[in-house]
Amino acid sequence: MLKQIFSVVWPIFLVIIFFCGSIVVHEFGHYLAAKVRGLYIPRFSIGFGPALWKKKIGETEFRLSLLPLGGYVSLPQLADLKEIEGEFRLPEGLKSATCADKVIVAIMGPIANLLFAIFLSCVLWHSGLPVDGSSLSRTVGYVERTLTLDGGEIVISPARLGGLEVGDEIVSIDGFAVNNFGDIQHLIALGANRDTFGRAKLSMKIIRGDRHLDLDLRPVLISKNGSDKLRAVGILPKQELVVEKLSNEQRNIKIGDQILKVNDVDVWHSISLREIVSNCRSVKLEVLRNGAVVICWEDTVPMAVEKPYVVLNFEDIAADVIPFYPENVDKSSIEESSDGKLLLLSERGEDLQKYNLYNGLEVVRINGFDCHNLCDVAHRINRYGANTLTVLKSDMAVDVIIPKAQVRLVPAVYTNVLGVELKNATVTLHKPPSEQIKDALTKTCQAFGSLLNRNSDIFVKHLSGPTELIRTLYSFSKADIRLLLWFVIVININLAILNMLPLPVLDGGCVVVSIIEGATGKKYVTKIFGILQSIFLFILFGLLIYVSFFDVKRWVADNKLEDEYSRQARLRM
Repeated sequence: MLKQIFSVVWPIFLVIIFFCGSIVVHEFGHYLAAKVRGLYIPRFSIGFGPALWKKKIGETEFRLSLLPLGGYVSLPQLADLKEIEGEFRLPEGLKSATCADKVIVAIMGPIANLLFAIFLSCVLWHSGLPVDGSSLSRTVGYVERTLTLDGGEIVISPARLGGLEVGDEIVSIDGFAVNNFGDIQHLIALGANRDTFGRAKLSMKIIRGDRHLDLDLRPVLISKNGSDKLRAVGILPKQELVVEKLSNEQRNIKIGDQILKVNDVDVWHSISLREIVSNCRSVKLEVLRNGAVVICWEDTVPMAVEKPYVVLNFEDIAADVIPFYPENVDKSSIEESSDGKLLLLSERGEDLQKYNLYNGLEVVRINGFDCHNLCDVAHRINRYGANTLTVLKSDMAVDVIIPKAQVRLVPAVYTNVLGVELKNATVTLHKPPSEQIKDALTKTCQAFGSLLNRNSDIFVKHLSGPTELIRTLYSFSKADIRLLLWFVIVININLAILNMLPLPVLDGGCVVVSIIEGATGKKYVTKIFGILQSIFLFILFGLLIYVSFFDVKRWVADNKLEDEYSRQARLRM
């Protein structure tokens, strides 16, 4: 029990520390610079709005506020923001802030974020970052034949239409050099080129054998998670197919072998391996074993890759009854009459709550008759009236009434498999801090560039607000704290760059106005700037609300996808 509580509390603690910490670091940079310059600092706030906690130390009131959308350090000598920060009476004899004061205080916030990112990158350099080994490659391992667009339309993938082939090494995209597949996916999604007909266009330089080729592709928009549509061409990176486990020890293939060819065809990805093997009773393998190329023949194994299941349709709800078999069940002979636990699952799990049901419940009886397998379920559903499902809730049998239902029995799906498990290609990457910071800066600038380019398919709704940032931080903190550190580095680089933009509400705007005032000697510039700051701050809040709407939309879409992935995982053998 304590372990379960800790597994929830610890990620939340890390999110609070690093999310709020990034804000504190930024505001502390302003605070420290203002303190050194002798400026009056009546308030240091993390968040906006009413105070949840506050304490006065010296002249400064430190507080935690209701809305965790950022923070501020009140500096009345720099700007009058009484609508947001409150009104403060300046002590008598207080000197006016100079141009240098304003510039130094403004730039120290972003500099503090940059220094924090450098510190974390040093930690990550030492600990290493776990990454998928295939993502370090820039070689194409698989070209998808088709892609499915929104609405179900199936099109030939742009990569196949553009002439991209397995084994091609991608050198650059739209003039930007690439070092790995992460760069490739990033640049495809952020592409901002179009042809004369207004269609998305991508220029790619590749190496094929000893030839250097230029290819033009026409990316299509694919929904990432039900709400975001990003450019895609349909390619996956090269994988090293190293055998880690055998289902049958009496085989010619050995643990540690790296599969190079199947039936004299180069295989660079696990999907290609499955596609070739699925239609063959035996295959010719070319493997790399102890540094030497070995040729061997291997019989494939017929196996159920998807369980049989029953589809129930009642009112507007579609639910599946999926069997859960023991580990030692013979997967080569799964039938609808095979005994096993019968679990109720739906792609839209929330719809089941209408009938006091939820995903994962075990069905034990239908209309008073015991159900041992799918055939029992199919035969005992009454098509002409209500049905009583008896399900187990906390080991207690509970009867639930559902309306008239229609039933369809879906048989198991069989295919031929090689009967091996491939090694997980995760590697630990120790990248120097300079490279980490450069990579984050480059990707952030490219993202901003695409956002401002009217030819791209990146819009304000693609930005991540506090909700999405917190959700991602929580996800990474549960997976691996090193992933969390990497994301916090990216957040702080983003904060540093964003705050140096020359907008009135940001630090860069304060720098610009201070320089103009210092050069012209016109004091009224600061008063105008204060008014613009208040206006732009309200615009910023509106933007955060707008972005957060799409954050929540992504969250809902991801939850639905998780339900569907859970259902598909239950179907797989």
